[in-house]
Amino acid sequence: MVGISLLFARYKWIVFFALISITLIALPVGVGHFTIDPTKAYNWGNGYLNMITNPIIWNFVYGVLIGLLFIQPTCHRLLSQVFSSSTLVYGVVVLAVWQYLSGFFGGQGLHQWGVGSALLFIAVLFYTSNNGTQFPQWLVRLGDISFSIYLLHLPVMLLIETIFQRLGYPIYGKGSAMFFLTIAMTIIISGISHQWLELKLSNTIKNWMISSKK
Repeated sequence: MVGISLLFARYKWIVFFALISITLIALPVGVGHFTIDPTKAYNWGNGYLNMITNPIIWNFVYGVLIGLLFIQPTCHRLLSQVFSSSTLVYGVVVLAVWQYLSGFFGGQGLHQWGVGSALLFIAVLFYTSNNGTQFPQWLVRLGDISFSIYLLHLPVMLLIETIFQRLGYPIYGKGSAMFFLTIAMTIIISGISHQWLELKLSNTIKNWMISSKK
């Protein structure tokens, strides 16, 4: 059983990086339009194809690679030592905030805000793991559902706007009240998505795959 679980985990990363190689490298190179700038992504004429080949996904690859560094004992120990200094971490935070506010290498590309956010993530992640920092439960919960929030915030906003338009009250689909309503509904729906899709459905599929190999 342990061997099967490890095999599943290994194949999971193989599939992930294979998909990334196809969607972010092979397909763009095939049409002569490889770029890491999301604003210059190739238009395939299909919304879904445009989405899965958009270079902004490289930022998620950053996150995956950082996660793999975190679970690798040697890398974890080394980076925890590097970012054990609170002064260094504060310096990284200040630089990241400055980059964002100043617009220096602004944009959502791998070589733009992706660099600052990745460095900020690494610094905070390994500093807190080294010092056993405790975070408020509500903040941990937001972190748990953050992927669903990312995926659902735009559809939720468009859905609310459409509902107000259909009801004949388009004015309520804008402004501060709409902003807070969108945040609240996104968090609620993301919590449901996290519980039923990210956890229960994915675990059901994983268990089915493991049992089918017995």
